[in-house]
Amino acid sequence: LIFAVLAAFDSPDRGFRRQRVKLVTIFFTLVAIIGFSGIYGGDSIGARHLIIIIPLLLDSFFDGEIEDYSSIGRGTLFTASFILCTIPMLTYSFAPAALQFPHNSFWQPLMYDSNFFALTLANTFGLLNHYWTILPAAILLLFAIYFVWRDAKFPFKFAVGILLGSLIVGSYMFLPTLEKPIAAPYLEKVIKQKTK
Repeated sequence: LIFAVLAAFDSPDRGFRRQRVKLVTIFFTLVAIIGFSGIYGGDSIGARHLIIIIPLLLDSFFDGEIEDYSSIGRGTLFTASFILCTIPMLTYSFAPAALQFPHNSFWQPLMYDSNFFALTLANTFGLLNHYWTILPAAILLLFAIYFVWRDAKFPFKFAVGILLGSLIVGSYMFLPTLEKPIAAPYLEKVIKQKTK
């Protein structure tokens, strides 16, 4: 979506009425959200309020304008975004709002230290949560990355971007000093709920 924002303002269709309507709608939506954030939502105003402009940004994808940007950059941002969005889906999805780095301090320990994964069909047959029970979902997620890579304009450069995105997210996930003590009581609470 970062590239979609760039494409929205750098489109070859800039002079056309459709493009003008799109930009005006995005602008006034942002103004309305920022203007009313103090009344409606305050500090908790989030991405859900921006959902109305997502279809307008996706217009750049459907027009193929995104293909004009760096394949390495697109591969990096796509992979980083994809991994960061799917990690909560694989474990306890709701991180405490008090944590600033939940991927590092909350979700990573739940998965790698506690084997706390989302329930799957395997659990209905009595299998305990383990890497093996979440493996089918992980394979499907890898297939999703593969299908995006397969259709890329420059597959090799996109693959380099995928590798970079994976390394960046992996490094962030396993940095040792990001708010671990603050997250400890929240992790204990979730693990106690699991063992009940």
